[in-house]
Amino acid sequence: MNNIENHNLISSYKKVYSTLSQVHERMKADNGNSLAPINVSSSEELAYLLKNYFVEAKICKAGNGKECFPVYKHLNGSKVAESTINSHPSIVLTDGTLLLLNFNSSSCTSSLELKQNIGCFRVRADLNGLKNPNTVGKDIHDFYFIEDKVIARGDPLTTTKLNDGYGFAQGYKILTTGKI
Repeated sequence: MNNIENHNLISSYKKVYSTLSQVHERMKADNGNSLAPINVSSSEELAYLLKNYFVEAKICKAGNGKECFPVYKHLNGSKVAESTINSHPSIVLTDGTLLLLNFNSSSCTSSLELKQNIGCFRVRADLNGLKNPNTVGKDIHDFYFIEDKVIARGDPLTTTKLNDGYGFAQGYKILTTGKI
């Protein structure tokens, strides 16, 4: 990857993080200044709820696979199973950003990939849509909605180590160092 591509991905990452943080704050404001309880019980219901916070977003239901989220690989080159993609709905934003949704807990008490029982849901974002490189840590990153904020995978509140080989903590590295 060259410097221009890195710069574009870093800018896109910060934009998506900012957008998701704004959605988090609007959701809290709409819910009496608290994220919990979220009035959904599945990833599909979450997609319909979140769609309301984006302009002209499109929902792709679970099972649509490669049409709605690319088959991707980890930073170390290992492929991710297509079933990971097919089992969750996604939202397509007007700029092409793809958001794959994984609902965890309406009371925001999930510990999935987190060190504490603080998780509401996870958003896996593909910053440039179906375009390459389709690689975790480059254009694919995870964000967690917890009660008081959005955190990046790799944050000390997550169970992901910074050098896991898969690339999941690269987003946290972008936020803390400004580099990929």
